[in-house]
Amino acid sequence: MASTKEPQIQLGMYDDHIIDWLGYADDLPLFFMNRESLQQDLKLLDETLKKFHLAINVSKTKTMIMNFDEDGDYPTTISSLAESDVDNVLE
Repeated sequence: MASTKEPQIQLGMYDDHIIDWLGYADDLPLFFMNRESLQQDLKLLDETLKKFHLAINVSKTKTMIMNFDEDGDYPTTISSLAESDVDNVLE
């Protein structure tokens, strides 16, 4: 009896995982509860992308504070990546 399973195309290996599918997102919204989580996970995303020879373009990366209710001026930056500040925008 013939197999109905499609043949697996292998793009490569990462550690002991077979990479058989690759997607690419040009715009990727991420949501965090606080600045610490934002900074930690932005660093993790950057390190992960570097393993695949990809990079975050810091000049195109923006943050936004949803429901900003603090006293004082809206901050122009709340995180950094590769020793560069990430712009924090209002809209």
